[in-house]
Amino acid sequence: MKFGEQEIQLLNALRSISRVEAKDCLVLDKTISFVVEEGKIGQAIGKGGQNIKKLEETFKKRIEIVEFREKPENFLAGAFSNIKFNGFEFSQNGEQKKVLVAKTDQENKRKLLNSTGKLKRMKELLERNFDIADVKI
Repeated sequence: MKFGEQEIQLLNALRSISRVEAKDCLVLDKTISFVVEEGKIGQAIGKGGQNIKKLEETFKKRIEIVEFREKPENFLAGAFSNIKFNGFEFSQNGEQKKVLVAKTDQENKRKLLNSTGKLKRMKELLERNFDIADVKI
């Protein structure tokens, strides 16, 4: 994965503040999303969220840190820890690209669809890190 100048600056800022290397960084709308190695999210966030606060003050954007998981379904479930998923399936779209189908009940589906900005960011991160073309709920 290649990063532009802005992403490199953001990755370096996270590393210098938290001492954690990020695998990926996405700037979308008013949010910067970092993907960190499994087990490093607490260190990246910092005690009482101090690292996030420093980054938000520096870049004047909301900071979101997501923990990388080996499987895309675990990555999505970890990013939406407040959502109860009933399972996942993989399918293909008309262009023969992988699609992750997330199963959940109506209440959780409503919560998930209400967080459209985060869902959009997670779809982009899934595509970049797992070659998943889309997520269907």
